[in-house]
Amino acid sequence: MHANAPFHTSAIMRITNLSTFFFTPQGIIKAVRDLSLALHAGRTTALVGESGCGKSITALSILGLVPEPGRIVNGEIYFEQRDLTLLSQDQLRRIRGNQIAMVFQDPMTALNPVFSIGAQIEEVLLLHRGLSRKEARIKAAELLHQVGIPSAQERLDSFPHQLSGGMRQRAMIAMALACDPQILIADEPTTALDVTIQAQIMHLLHTQQQERNMGILLISHDLGIVAQHADHIALMYAGMVVEQGDTFSIFEHPQHPYTRHLLNCVHAENRREGATAAPHTPESWEERYRPRTSGLPPMQDIGNGHRVRSWEVPV
Repeated sequence: MHANAPFHTSAIMRITNLSTFFFTPQGIIKAVRDLSLALHAGRTTALVGESGCGKSITALSILGLVPEPGRIVNGEIYFEQRDLTLLSQDQLRRIRGNQIAMVFQDPMTALNPVFSIGAQIEEVLLLHRGLSRKEARIKAAELLHQVGIPSAQERLDSFPHQLSGGMRQRAMIAMALACDPQILIADEPTTALDVTIQAQIMHLLHTQQQERNMGILLISHDLGIVAQHADHIALMYAGMVVEQGDTFSIFEHPQHPYTRHLLNCVHAENRREGATAAPHTPESWEERYRPRTSGLPPMQDIGNGHRVRSWEVPV
């Protein structure tokens, strides 16, 4: 991790004022609201928050995979001098899995159960790299070896159900890395894995990031993992980023009440005193942090890239 390193490299992706809404018969669900974020080469940005806060919808918005009845209603997602929100699905397909790849939460459901691991990795290489079948198979075996799967050549013919949870996640990472992406989105990559395997998967992602100089968007609700592996953190609540900054600033000088409560939960758990849940409604927040009928508080810069959503600059 580079949490204390200067966060000065130029952004390879810049998201500005992104809003993604779902238009249902029961009303409008504002899944992502006014989100701004930057991703940098060789650095990890963590998007942190409880389930349902909009983390995964943010990732799907980047990839142009927002399911119906949802759609991006505002904002820009700039990557390689192009706004991804303006591209056609055909243009996005050339980017997805190629320049921007994703590791999904559950490899058992993300991997196709009727195709071998090798066939699924080879498909990515055939589609985006134009390799021959023989070349794609050789490359697929190399990728499995790179992510630490033993007997990689033999494992190409294995089906997802024949692998352990940790091995399936490694296979998913191999598939994501197949085209040497500039950005890797890791959506809860250690879900349902035991602690030892979690550490191995996070170490694997870090190693591959350093070798490839990838930018990683790490989506997680686990502050312990985030503290160890992220350079920059954005805290989400109810679809909006309420605070963001480098990892040291967020953990040592939290400003927003939601951030403070999340960290208090971790501290209480570490002290074995029984953590109290973070507040689920803004009514418990100080007035300057609460949304109003006129809209959301703006993001205020309090120095060194540390920003908090507030009507006033915190003193």
